[in-house]
Amino acid sequence: MAEEILFKPNELYTKELKDKFHNASEKYFDDLVAKSSINVEENRKHVADYNKKRAILDKYENQLSSAKGKRAVLITFSVVSIVIGIIFLYIGIGGIVSSPAVFIGVGAFLFVSGIAGIILSVIFLNKRVKSLKESTSSARQETEAAQKLCWVDMVPLNSIYDWNMPSEIMRSATPIINLDKYFNNERLAYLVDKFGMPMPDDPDESVLGVLSGSIQGNPFVEQKLLKHRMGQKTYTGSLTITWTTTYSDSKGNIHTQVHTQTLVASLSKPAPIYSEVTILAYGNEAAPHLTFSRIPTKPHLLNEREREKTVAKEMKKLIKKSEKDIASGNGKAFTAMGNDEFDVFFGALDRNNEVEFRLLFTPLAQKNMVELIEDPFPFGDDFSMKKKYMMNYVCSAHSQSFDYLRHPANFFSYSVDLAKNLFVSYCDQFMQNLYFDLAPLLSIPLYQMHKPHEEIFKTRSASLNQFEHEVLANAMPRAIFEPEGASPNLPLLIKETRVRTSDGVDNVSFHTFSYIEVPQTTYISKLGGDGYWHEVPVHWIRYDLVEKDNVASFTPVGGSRAEFNEKKLNGFFDDKFNPDNLYYERGLLAIYNDDNEINNKNDKYSLHSLFSKEK
Repeated sequence: MAEEILFKPNELYTKELKDKFHNASEKYFDDLVAKSSINVEENRKHVADYNKKRAILDKYENQLSSAKGKRAVLITFSVVSIVIGIIFLYIGIGGIVSSPAVFIGVGAFLFVSGIAGIILSVIFLNKRVKSLKESTSSARQETEAAQKLCWVDMVPLNSIYDWNMPSEIMRSATPIINLDKYFNNERLAYLVDKFGMPMPDDPDESVLGVLSGSIQGNPFVEQKLLKHRMGQKTYTGSLTITWTTTYSDSKGNIHTQVHTQTLVASLSKPAPIYSEVTILAYGNEAAPHLTFSRIPTKPHLLNEREREKTVAKEMKKLIKKSEKDIASGNGKAFTAMGNDEFDVFFGALDRNNEVEFRLLFTPLAQKNMVELIEDPFPFGDDFSMKKKYMMNYVCSAHSQSFDYLRHPANFFSYSVDLAKNLFVSYCDQFMQNLYFDLAPLLSIPLYQMHKPHEEIFKTRSASLNQFEHEVLANAMPRAIFEPEGASPNLPLLIKETRVRTSDGVDNVSFHTFSYIEVPQTTYISKLGGDGYWHEVPVHWIRYDLVEKDNVASFTPVGGSRAEFNEKKLNGFFDDKFNPDNLYYERGLLAIYNDDNEINNKNDKYSLHSLFSKEK
């Protein structure tokens, strides 16, 4: 199977791995259900009862809404009829018109109809609304009680969901992709020291999520970054003015004309700009001197005829470019690879080493890549790719909106069948999204045949690393790191500044910044059509920087979310830490303490021995 994965990744996923992943997810969920010991049939009966009560409640709510609507329409009609009737009666009785009898008759009819409508509303519709309110309230109480019983059924299952479940399923479904429980220091050191991956040292970037692993021993990490920069935001304001002019017509008559004009003004002011980007970084020793980049060309959006026309047109341009480069003697002439679709749709025309590029993109690799980017399933050509010596980067559109570290609470449900749909659907998406971030790399046979000389590298000093420190800090309660006055509408950028390790616990200093949003108004002079200058108000936001420094502690403790929650519920931490300042994820524990540092000497609080299971 490994050879098939190496040489036909797109075809293999469609024909085999897609169903294999799905079946493995279903089996994993069924095993969770068995482990939880919930009574599946009893839950289904309770859910069926809840659904019946929910349907009754929906019926009453619809009837109540309809009755209220009818009452509102009738009251409105009645009030309007009474008012118009009174007006008509006043006109008729007052003798203002030549036929008062008609107005009196119509007015009397409208007045009486309005009064009848009010009476009907009070006697019948109000009673109907009151009855439906009581029925709806009773049905709602029964429905809520029925659903609460369903939730009680599901407590044992909801309590054992954990973060690493999709990774465990993927490991069981394919031997080629090995996922880590968390991004450990060995993996980081290997990527940084051997392959040259840069650390996330930019003070305007913070790591929100990280998922690491290896393909045939070659390491990769999928990282989600929050990026910040100061830019310019344009604000617009308006002011409507009016003025009058007089003019004479051809007969000498004087007329007055009213003019209206809306004056518009704008200004630009500094404003923070935030973006989130998910990118996969992969290290491989093959073609170590090669650099290139490519962006999506989206051939999957074209039909076969359109692709043929595009290839023919673009190849002419490439040939002319090559001829021009050769004539200029710049030594960077483009050389066709022999697969026109690959040359046009994959591109990578900025490559710096033609020999290594050809070594990497053999005819088989070209064929794999063309199949990947021309097939609209599941994503088509939605990825950028960059190689910088031994590091490769893939940035896909589909991964930008996907959460690879979804919180287990997202799987909670009152129904075992709905829970299975939620769980399996997410796992299917997880595997599909990650696989097709790796697919451009899997399409290159040399990458899979080239195993690194060593898979274990020196460990850095910290118990964890900067990536995981920032991921966990970003997952902790916002109030811990939030500077005073920071706008809740803006993200916090949390950046590690220093780490000191003691007894396996990382005491990490963080610098956090955000902004206070201060409303401002600037008046801009604009000349109106009336010949006068007017001050147009433009409302804008001034962003005042606010900062805060914190220290939090982190350590790997192993175990499971269920074990951690049990210890927390039993008050294990209460006399040492504020339970609200503890955060557990993927076997990692984060602690914020007012003392700003955790140095555990007491056996009871030895963080490495919190769980009996292997760390």
